Amino acid sequence: MKIAIVGPGAMGCLFAALLAEAGHEVWFLDKSAERAQRLARSGIRLEGAGEPRTVRLGATNNPGDIGAADLIFIWVKAYDTELAVKAALPLLATHTQIISLQNGLGNVEAIARAVHPRHIIGGTTAHGAT
Repeated sequence: MKIAIVGPGAMGCLFAALLAEAGHEVWFLDKSAERAQRLARSGIRLEGAGEPRTVRLGATNNPGDIGAADLIFIWVKAYDTELAVKAALPLLATHTQIISLQNGLGNVEAIARAVHPRHIIGGTTAHGAT
């Protein structure tokens, strides 16, 4: 499954690394070209659950490098949600689902201003990451 993570903060990095370890093709779509290059070069360092390890995955600021995704996770601050979804629109195919596990209220509604609600999955998570 091809998965795009929009927002490489603590939670985005945690989920990206775990999904990549599970065998999925995982990409970061980042607004910062410099940070995307650093992530692609260095990978994500996981510590605390099992042995410390580095997980490598794709990272870019150009959605054209990724192509259509099966899942898109939105992991940005609530106030950046709508802009982040608009940046990710080139990743959207008819089957694509956009998942928000973000903190705060109004994230699903912000996503729905950019895409049809049939593409949206809203939820919560109790995971913590730094």
